[in-house]
Amino acid sequence: MIKLIAIDLDGTLLNKNIEISKENLDAINEAKDKGIHIVIATGRPLLFTKPYMKSLNLKTPYIMYNGGMIMASDLEVIESASLTKKQVLDTVSILEEHNTSYMLYTDDTVYYKPSKRIEFLKKMSLHVEESLRAKFQLVTDYEAVIEENDFNKVLVVEEDLELYPVVYKRLSKLKDEFDILMSSSSI
Repeated sequence: MIKLIAIDLDGTLLNKNIEISKENLDAINEAKDKGIHIVIATGRPLLFTKPYMKSLNLKTPYIMYNGGMIMASDLEVIESASLTKKQVLDTVSILEEHNTSYMLYTDDTVYYKPSKRIEFLKKMSLHVEESLRAKFQLVTDYEAVIEENDFNKVLVVEEDLELYPVVYKRLSKLKDEFDILMSSSSI
C-alpha cells in the first residue's frame, strides 16, 4: 500500500506553463482522500514554491533547495542548511570574474545579476498572488548583499554555452564545501 508520494515541481507536477494541471490536481486530491501523504520535494526555494503550497493545501512537510530546507505545512522551518558567507562570497566572486548571471535566494527575496531567465522568472511571478510573490533585487554591491543576508542557494544562470564549462570547472573546485547540481534548462 502506498503511504507517501514525493513530487518534484519542475518537469513533474508542473506543466510547460509552470502550472499544476487539472489532472494532476485531481490525482493529488484523490490520493489525499485515500490517506496518502503528498510531499513536495524540489530544488526550488521557498519563494518559488509558496504559490503551489497554497493551491495544494498539503498537511505534510515541504522539502526545498534539494533537501537544504525542510518546512512544516505551516511554513515553520524544521531543518535548514544555509551556506556560509564565505561559501557564497567565494562562489559569487568566481561568477563576477566571468560576468556570469546568478540568483541568491533568501526566504523572500531573489538578489540577482541580470539574464533572460531571470527576466522570465520576474514576469512569471507577476501572475502569482502578491502576498506570495517573490521580491527581486538587482545586485549592485555583492559583498554588501552577502554580508547582510543568509542564503540557502546560489543559482548560476549562464546562457553562454562556451563560457558555461569554464565557470563550472572553476566552481567545481569548491565542491568540497557544498554540492553543485545542474537543474533543468527548460525555463
